[in-house]
Amino acid sequence: MNHPLPAKLLLAAIFLCAPAIAAPAQSPPPFRIGLNFPFAGPTNSTFANIFTNITPLGLRGMRHTAPGDVTWSSLQPTNTLPLNFANADQAFFNPNGVMPLGTFYDVSSDTNSTGLQVPWIKGAGFNFTSNELYCASNYVRAVVARYLGVTHHWEIANEMDGKTTRNFGLPADEFAAFLVTNRNWIRAVDPQAQIVLPGCLGNYGYPLTNAYAWLRQILTNTGPAGFDVLNYHDYKSWWVLPADFDGYRAVLAEFNLTNLPIWITECSSPSASNNPAFTVPYASEDQQAADVWRRSCLLFGKGAATWFWHSLYSGPTGGFANDGLLTPGSGTPAGQKKKSWHAFKLLVQKIEGFQTATLLQLGNATTSNTNGGDGQWAVQFDWADHTRRFVAWSGTNLNCTLTNLATNSYRLTTVVPATISGDGETATFTVVTNTPVAGALTVTGPTNFPVLIESTVPAAPVVTNTALAQNIFTMTGTGPTAENYHVLAATNLTLAVPDWTPVSAGTFSNGAFQFSDTNSTTNLPQRFYRLSVP
Repeated sequence: MNHPLPAKLLLAAIFLCAPAIAAPAQSPPPFRIGLNFPFAGPTNSTFANIFTNITPLGLRGMRHTAPGDVTWSSLQPTNTLPLNFANADQAFFNPNGVMPLGTFYDVSSDTNSTGLQVPWIKGAGFNFTSNELYCASNYVRAVVARYLGVTHHWEIANEMDGKTTRNFGLPADEFAAFLVTNRNWIRAVDPQAQIVLPGCLGNYGYPLTNAYAWLRQILTNTGPAGFDVLNYHDYKSWWVLPADFDGYRAVLAEFNLTNLPIWITECSSPSASNNPAFTVPYASEDQQAADVWRRSCLLFGKGAATWFWHSLYSGPTGGFANDGLLTPGSGTPAGQKKKSWHAFKLLVQKIEGFQTATLLQLGNATTSNTNGGDGQWAVQFDWADHTRRFVAWSGTNLNCTLTNLATNSYRLTTVVPATISGDGETATFTVVTNTPVAGALTVTGPTNFPVLIESTVPAAPVVTNTALAQNIFTMTGTGPTAENYHVLAATNLTLAVPDWTPVSAGTFSNGAFQFSDTNSTTNLPQRFYRLSVP
């Protein structure tokens, strides 16, 4: 099969000369797409039951895994040892290989929380006494050592720009020292560790100018020594996200840190109106599913390294009552899948593991939470195996055109499910196939519902290594990301392909595959293998 040649997305005649905005170069993160609070909500469920709604997503990263997080008060509420890792182990050593972003100290913004204090010495805040430092050092080092083989990324508390006084927080200059101290403790155990700045507040009633000022104070006092990843939250309308991202990037530029990775670890919208401070003006179940793609793809195009939706479960009440991918519920497992759950699953399948993202067209990005979003928006994603996909949407039904296409067929998927079953378990998507004319393909007026555009001719798979050890044959290689493959076997190389025996099937995860055959030498004089992409 031929690799599709590079394609450029052209968006209506007026935009033909608009330059692409490339994301800054940076080291690949451990995952691109994450999910907040995957376990919060169904307190009557076991971790195994909860994973029935997580495993099918193919998720690779999660955050705030309460009750399985590593907050100090949950692991060591009193001055006794050893730390109680029972719940945290179930989250961090989960059988699905989903990597948690562990949060130290506390995750709550509630003034009744422990904050940065030693759990059994509450009342006066953290004051850097020798006893407090000794206790905190032991706690942090024990956690990092226990999960050394699981994660290298650690967040130091949460939303500390909103807790700048004792008892629960620290003034910015003192928190900067707290960051450096914790980073030194963590790096002493894990030299590869990456320290994630606690997520700055998500602008619900909190001006971003306050967050920018706090970040400047932190960087003034730490420089690049305090953290390795900038982290913030954003719940505004999707068309406001570019301006907010640019604001954080501008602060980093003041300190010559323009290539510092940026993670947006809380970013979602509800499926119905609730608390006005948390609600976008377009809230609906369909728009929430569209936002799964609009918010993530737009931020990736701007240069975000990793993005998290908040959250899996919808709480029964409160500001985040409808933000989850599942409805509120008390069953086992709790909640029913919304359209957004199925849209998120498709996002992970098609976008996770990309190498670069390029913003091809930026529509009407404003700072108003109520007005904006018209025009054409488009993002191009590329993988190391030469897979290329596009995501486009328009608030004003503008056409977009792909040019210089070499393959003869493209699949267009509207990422908001067209239908969903009554129990939420199955959903269908509108998919059409278009053929380029003279190497050009025009997508007629995509709506506010994003359209995924991808070649139906995948990149050719490549076998990169084979080995036979202890009667086990192993084959590894690369192939088109998120596409399915089959491994066929035969003892006679001249057999027609239909006569070969299927021995394995799977999906190219991040453009790679691995196959092992324990029967390769059992009563067989020889065996041949064929890797096939449907």
